[in-house]
Amino acid sequence: MSKMDLNARLSEVLAHPVGRNMLNQYLPQLAENASLQNSTLTALIGLLPEEAGALLRMLPAQCNAYRGHAQAFAKDYYELTQVMEGVWRLYSPEDVRMELIVGRDRALLLDTGYGYGDISAAVRKVTDKPLIVVNSHGHMDHTCGNCQFDLPIHIHPKDMALCRRMNDRETRERSLTIAEHSYDYYSGESYSVLPADFDREAYLSAGAGNLIPMEEGHVFDLGGVALEVIALPGHTPGSIGLWDRKRKLLFVGDAINSYLWLFMPEALMLSDYRATLAKAEELDFVLMFQAHNPRVESKEVLKYYREIAETLDYEKGEPFQSPLTPGAEAKVCIRQGKTLQNFRDPDFAAIVIGKEHLN
Repeated sequence: MSKMDLNARLSEVLAHPVGRNMLNQYLPQLAENASLQNSTLTALIGLLPEEAGALLRMLPAQCNAYRGHAQAFAKDYYELTQVMEGVWRLYSPEDVRMELIVGRDRALLLDTGYGYGDISAAVRKVTDKPLIVVNSHGHMDHTCGNCQFDLPIHIHPKDMALCRRMNDRETRERSLTIAEHSYDYYSGESYSVLPADFDREAYLSAGAGNLIPMEEGHVFDLGGVALEVIALPGHTPGSIGLWDRKRKLLFVGDAINSYLWLFMPEALMLSDYRATLAKAEELDFVLMFQAHNPRVESKEVLKYYREIAETLDYEKGEPFQSPLTPGAEAKVCIRQGKTLQNFRDPDFAAIVIGKEHLN
C-alpha cells in the first residue's frame, strides 16, 4: 500500500469525531495529523486490527466485515465451528476464540472470552456432558465469561490475582465502553456489539468466578481424551497450554502466538518467553490452536516465533501504545523481511515488548 493510500485511509478515520477520539485513545501521537511518516502509518494500519474489543475493526477496509459478524451474531453471539471430531471453536465478535473439547464422558472449555454473550448456552448447543472450565491465563478477554458457570474455574495460581483484577468493576466498565461504541466508517453509524438483552449491571458486578488452582502436569481426563496442563509463562506468569498427546494437539491461548504482547506489567522477561518456545518445541504435537488466530497452525511456525525472539532489535521497533497501560512504552519488533502489512501471513512473527522486559 502506498503512502498516499495509507494517508487516505487515515483521513477517513480522522474525518469523524468518534474516529479521532478512538485514535487518540490508542495512539495519542497521531492527534489531528494525517500527514505522518509512512512507518508510523504502517504501524497504525497493522496495529489497530488486533487491538482490544470493538476497536478491532476501526479501519474502513475492515470495519464493514466486523459489523457483519456482529449482526450475524445478534441472536447467536458465538459462532460454533467443528474443527475435528470432538474439537469445536467458539468465536465471538471481539475476535476471541475459545476451544471446546468433548470426550466420551466430559467436555472441557478453554477460556470464556469477554462473556458479553451467553457462552454457557453456546456450549450446551454442542454437548450436555459434564463440563470442566479452564482459563489459559488471567486476561479479561479470556476470563470475563467465568461468571456464567456455577463451576470451579481452573487457572494457574500465578494468574489468580491477575484474573481477579481483570474482572473487577472498573476494568469491566472499560471493556463495555469500547464494546458500546463500535463504529462503521462506511455507513457512518455507531453501534453496540453487545446483545440486545445484555444486563449491564449484572456484568459489571459478576466477578472472576470460583477460581481454583491447577498446576503443570495435571491431566484432565475427558474419557478417551486426556489434556495435560503445560506451563507456558511469558505473556503472563501463569499462562498455560493444554496438550493432547494422543492426537498431537496443543491449545495455547495467548501464550505462544505471532503477535505476542510482552509489555504489560504482569508480563515476564523475553528470556522467559524464549524458554517457553524452547519447551514447546520439545513437545510432540502437530497442530496448535491460538486464541486470536483463525487458522490452526502447524508446529513449523515456532521457528518464526523463535527467530524474532532471538534477534529482535528494540531500537528499530515501531512505537506502540495501548489504553490498557497508559504511559507504558513499548515497541512492535517484527521478524526480518516482514512488515505489519503481512500480519496474517503464516510466517509472520512479532513481539510487542516493553524495554523493561528485554532481559
